[in-house]
Parts: sequence; structure tokens; C-alpha cells
Amino acid sequence: MALPRLLPARCDTADVAVGQARETMTPVVVDREAPATSIPLGLIAPVAALWALVVSLLGVVVVVVIAWVLSSGDSSFSDALRGAATLWTAAHLSPVSVGAATISVLPIGLVAVPAITLVLASRWLVRAVSWPTPRAGVGQAAIMVAVYGLGAAVVASRADGPQSNLAPGRTALNAAVLAAVCVGWTLLRLPSVRAVVLDRLSPSLSVTGRAVVLGVAGMLACASAVAGVSLGAHWSEAVGSYRVLGATGLSSVPLTIVALMYLPNAVVWTAALLVGPGFMVGGGNTVTAVSGATGALPVFPLVPALPATGAPSITAAAVLAMPVIVGALMGWFVVRARRDATVETCALQAAVAGGGCSAVLAALAALTHGGLGAGRLAQIGPSAVSVLLVGAVVLAVSAASSAWA
Repeated sequence: MALPRLLPARCDTADVAVGQARETMTPVVVDREAPATSIPLGLIAPVAALWALVVSLLGVVVVVVIAWVLSSGDSSFSDALRGAATLWTAAHLSPVSVGAATISVLPIGLVAVPAITLVLASRWLVRAVSWPTPRAGVGQAAIMVAVYGLGAAVVASRADGPQSNLAPGRTALNAAVLAAVCVGWTLLRLPSVRAVVLDRLSPSLSVTGRAVVLGVAGMLACASAVAGVSLGAHWSEAVGSYRVLGATGLSSVPLTIVALMYLPNAVVWTAALLVGPGFMVGGGNTVTAVSGATGALPVFPLVPALPATGAPSITAAAVLAMPVIVGALMGWFVVRARRDATVETCALQAAVAGGGCSAVLAALAALTHGGLGAGRLAQIGPSAVSVLLVGAVVLAVSAASSAWA
């Protein structure tokens, strides 16, 4: 009978074994051991999706029901519930038709309601499941996205009634896209997933992506500053809109919330103005750095920020110079990040980053373009095509010139 080995193996043999194990090891998605859960593995992703849907919907229902109780209208409780479901559908930027009017310019700030619950549900999904491979993690995320989209379609179909016409298919698509963005954002925050993604990206592509993020952040920061200055300059008119609408005391709270929800839309519109094309405010009237809004406009706290006339030449030049400065910063960033590359390569990469930045701005412009009913406000907002074309020229040329210099 052979005696068991009492002495440890040689160090070099152990090192070889560990090296072979590391070479064959599949990278894991999660960074820590998942806690025990009593939910079956196949139900964790659907439960996460339904939790995000129900919690966000309940939050909207509570707010709408409180407003219904405080109001003096003759609507029923079922009407309040249907209105809450309609508002939740609008939070996914799905158009709402009321009679012959279609409301497609929806507040981007309202997207934060379902986005927060989706991020929280995604974090729970990451902690509740131990994923052996990235492919398994992608599969669980896809299940969550699909279930959330189907649930949103069910809510939209139940909220559809004689007074409002919703689009369940469009709602399902928008909800699935939002869920995919939130789940993807949560996964990319994991160091192991981020390491795998960055490992598969070439250095040039990684630098280009970071330059695009820098450009978009710079454009939105400039747009926020310009919009804030314009609103502050017309603050008395903005406050006066409350008196015109009869919103005083507690009744001013809903109007303030709606105005805050539309602030991101105003920032995107201002970014389109900085790029050059501007945006439409109804009746074929386009607001740019050199032309203001004319004609009758609705009474709303953010409307006084619209310039009634074109800005002075010095102010217009300063406003239009902001995208050029942002593009120059993108080119400078590319040169600093690619010290080993040639000047031509840096200039080309900076131009691509400028085009990518304009594409993101065009996508945001498309989200804020549409109508607020019929008549004069049937078409408002920036043109995505104009923002894409003009922005690509301005940002790409300025970025490439900065990198070349």
C-alpha cells in the first residue's frame, strides 16, 4: 500500500500549474461573491425587470393620485390611474395622442423616474447572480431588457382609452432601449467587465471614444451656461408666467416640476443653437444665434428665455465660437493621449471624434423634436439632420485643425 505524499510539490511545478490554470481561466463578470438568494436562477432577471417597472409605476401613481385628491375636478379615480399610466408611458418618450393632437415633445427629465429604478434593479441583478462568463451575463441582461419592454407594452395597452391614444409597440421599443442602456451602464461600472471591454478595444478607438465623451460634455456644459444666463436675464418674465397661469401657492408646484423636467430639452435646443442650425418654435419660425422667436408663443416658465430678437454681433460671435473651442479641446486631448502617433493620424482621429460628437448631439436633437398638439406648435425643436451635418463640419474641422497644429 503506497503511503500518501507528505512533502509539498516542487515550487517550479506549482508555478507551472498556476500559470496553466490562469491561461485557461475564463474571466468572470462579477467582482465579488454573489449573496445567496431563494429566487430560482431563471427568474432573477424577470423579477428584476418587473421590480423596476412596478416601483417606477407606483411612484408616478402616488404623485398623480395626490394631485387628483388636491384638485377640484370631476374626474374619477380610474381616470387618475389611467392618467398615471399615460404619464409613465410618456416617461419612456413614447408619443401620446389626445384627440386629434399628438404630443411627441416629452420632457427628457421624466426619463429619470424609470432610469433610477432600472439602475437599482440592474445592481441587484449583478449581486444576485454569479456569472461564470461574460456571455452568461449578457444573456441575463437580455432577459431583463425583454421582460421590461413587454411589461411596458402591457401598461401602454391598458392605459389606452377613448381620451388618449398610446403606441404600445413604440413604448415597448423605447422601454427596451432604456433598459439596455441602464443595464449596460451598470455592467460597465464593474472593474472586471470594464477591463474586458477595454482589452478588446484598440488604443485609437478608446481615445476616440473618450474624445467624443469630452466633446459632448463640453457642448452640453456650454449650452447649460447659455440657457441659464438667458433664463436669468428674463427671470421676471418667467415668474410672471405663474401669475398668468394662476399658479400660486401649492398650485405652482406641478408647474415647477414640469418646467424642471423640460430643462434638459432646453439644454439640447441651446446646443443646437450653438452648433448653428438652431431650433424651430412653431409656424416655421427658427431661433438661431442671429434670429429670435416671433409670433405668439405659449405661456410657460421656460419660454421667456427664448430671445425675441437676434443676439448682438459680439454675443452671437461668442456663442458660435463655443463649438469651435470644444472641437479644439477634443483635438488637444487626442494629441495628448496619442503621443506616439503621427500628426496626420491624430488629425484624422480628432476629425472622427468630432463627427461622433455631432452624431450624439443629433440623436439628442431627434429626441427633443416633435410637436405639442396641432396648429402652430405641431413642429418644434431642432432638426437632427441639420445638427448632424453642420456639427460634423464645425466640430470635425476645429478638432482636426487643433490636432494638426
